[in-house]
Amino acid sequence: MKTSYSMAGLCLAALCACSPSPTEQAEAFSRFVAGLCEAECSRNARCGVIASYEECAASARNCSWSNALAQEERQIRRAILSGRLKFDAVAADRAGRVIREAACEDPLPFVLAEIAPFVGTVGEGGACYRAREECRDGLYCDFAEERCPGECRPARVHRAGESVAYTAADQCERGLATSFADGLMHCFVPASEGGACSDDFECLGPFYCAPDAGVCARRPGQAEACGPQNVCELPLGCVDGVCERTWAGRGEPCADSGCPWDLVCRTLPGAAAATCEPYPRAGEACGGWTLPCYSNLYCLQGVCEAQLGPGATCEPPVEYQYPCQGRLTCSPSSRTCVAIPEEGQPCEVVCGENQECRDGICQPVGCYEPAPR
Repeated sequence: MKTSYSMAGLCLAALCACSPSPTEQAEAFSRFVAGLCEAECSRNARCGVIASYEECAASARNCSWSNALAQEERQIRRAILSGRLKFDAVAADRAGRVIREAACEDPLPFVLAEIAPFVGTVGEGGACYRAREECRDGLYCDFAEERCPGECRPARVHRAGESVAYTAADQCERGLATSFADGLMHCFVPASEGGACSDDFECLGPFYCAPDAGVCARRPGQAEACGPQNVCELPLGCVDGVCERTWAGRGEPCADSGCPWDLVCRTLPGAAAATCEPYPRAGEACGGWTLPCYSNLYCLQGVCEAQLGPGATCEPPVEYQYPCQGRLTCSPSSRTCVAIPEEGQPCEVVCGENQECRDGICQPVGCYEPAPR
């Protein structure tokens, strides 16, 4: 018997064959999170806010935004696996290049928002949690501590040029930029050099709004006059009306200036003055939160030591010095390094991400999807 196939049927079959499963999307998202730190280090090195790409890539200390996303990883994975959220790996593949090339003045959350690797799938009236934007375009998740999960409801969508008192129900039209200033949400099309503006947030990252001309202008560079608003391109600062480097470099005196993010101002043994140097390594002197140790080390009686593994004897952390390795905590009762308890498990002080220890049990904070039983 001859079999015929409709074009719609062939397209649907092809779509099903090519669309990644929720499990594949969740794994792609985890790989995406793991690779963000490298891209963030590359950008920060180009922008001059860190002294060494290699130092940054070897330690997650300076990947502040990547680390913040990693803290949400478990909840976002649950949303992906349940089908409330799709992760667009094709859009995410561009993330590394976009982050590396992004203007130094652009905050990374705004950069990633433009990449938009997350797509909400929950329709109006459907249940939603706080893990990213789980609702479809034009909807928002209306939730509260006492009402969880929330419900996807129609949002108030605003056009370019509108400024409104922001609530969770307010959104800008897709494709517009969003800024928050003076308690208001502003929807606008960001302008390039020469474009009309009334405030800095209306200009693309490398530019600022020149008040005398009302247009977006290039930020002054090294040795150039700061201009009427005392602005300079990053990481320069305005010194006596001229844009200059305000951070000391590695090995340079830092008593009267700051250091790049991956260096710390400290006095080396035998040195007469403090200079910008890498964070102390194993066996080197350290001192509480003002002079913490390099990654995977902690300060023990003024000396950097390797963090301890499961079952090792420890003392509870003080002054931001954490004796146990990642995913472990020092139990106040047993004085040993134990796994950080998760939702529903007994706890003493510390719990996993988005949880707190209440009545001796790890419980969610805010509106998050419960852990699978």
